[in-house]
Amino acid sequence: MTNDIIIKYATTGDCMYFIANGTVAIYSKAGREIRHLLDGDHFGEIALVTTNKRIAFVVAVEPCELYKLERKDFIHAILPYPDLLVKIERIAFERIEETSNLEGRTD
Repeated sequence: MTNDIIIKYATTGDCMYFIANGTVAIYSKAGREIRHLLDGDHFGEIALVTTNKRIAFVVAVEPCELYKLERKDFIHAILPYPDLLVKIERIAFERIEETSNLEGRTD
């Protein structure tokens, strides 16, 4: 539902999410808005491919339909597709960098 917190910063992550429909907002630990994600986007992959800690808050902007992929299923599904894993890791590192850069801003 609108304003529901889907992911809390610094919690342990054991899954990622895919947005079937709806919009979520990503916020840094300081509460700065990073971006909105929409239908077809995903989030939470950082906890699966880099560290198991969440680096941001994710909040529903409107009612959303989300699909959840657990770590064990992610690992099983991704093993036959090493190129896809590399792509997901690249996205994760880009998002980490974007969040880190935003945290360093003082405006």
